[in-house]
Amino acid sequence: MSSSSSYTSKYKERTHQEIIDATHCECRVLCPVKEQVAWTPTNPARRFKACPKREKHKNYGFYGFLDPELPSEYYKAKVFSLYLEKERYLAMLNGNGSKEVNEVSNAQMQQVKVDATFEVLKVQMQQMKEELTAIQSKVYVNDKFVMFLSLVVGVIVTVIAISIMN
Repeated sequence: MSSSSSYTSKYKERTHQEIIDATHCECRVLCPVKEQVAWTPTNPARRFKACPKREKHKNYGFYGFLDPELPSEYYKAKVFSLYLEKERYLAMLNGNGSKEVNEVSNAQMQQVKVDATFEVLKVQMQQMKEELTAIQSKVYVNDKFVMFLSLVVGVIVTVIAISIMN
C-alpha cells in the first residue's frame, strides 16, 4: 500500500497528513472514517478520525488524532472539567439532571425571577417617588395660591367693611 493512499491499516504508523487525508479505513467493508471529538480525561476536545465500527469492535480499522496532545495534565483536567460542567448545565436545561440538581436549578431560576421582580419594583417605586414629589410641589403651589386668595379675599372684605362703615 502506498503512502498516498486515502486509507491506512491500523497497524501502520500514519503521518499527520495521512490522517488528515484519510477518507476510508481498511476494515472488512471499507468504511468511511468519521471525524470525531474525544471527550476523555486524557484527550479532552481532541479531534480524531476513526472507523465508525471501532466503538463496537476495538480491533477494527482506522484511528488517528488530528490535533496535538494538550501540553500538560493541568490543561487536560481543566478542559475536561469545563466539558463536564457544560454537560451538567445542558442536563439541567433539558430536565435530565438529578433531583438535587433540578431542585438547585429550580431554586436558582426562582431567585432569578425574584431578582427580576425586585428590580421592576425598584423602578416602579422610583417612579412613584417622582410622581409624589411632583404632586407635593403642586400641593405646595396650591397651598400658596389658596393663602394668597385668602389674603386677597380678606383685604377685599376689609375694604368693603371700611367703605360700608364710612
